Amino acid sequence: MKTYILINTNQPNDPILGIYDSELLAEKRKFYFQSVYKNDELKIVTKHMEYIDRE
Repeated sequence: MKTYILINTNQPNDPILGIYDSELLAEKRKFYFQSVYKNDELKIVTKHMEYIDRE
């Protein structure tokens, strides 16, 4: 499973703004957060994660 992590590179103590399973959703949230953090650089990074089925 591929996840998209939206990070703010100008906040080293708390950089993660959200974790999404859709690139489109991550892009939409990045567009929104650009209006909140006007001078900060936002970046989307991808991470492959394993799905673990818990019974």
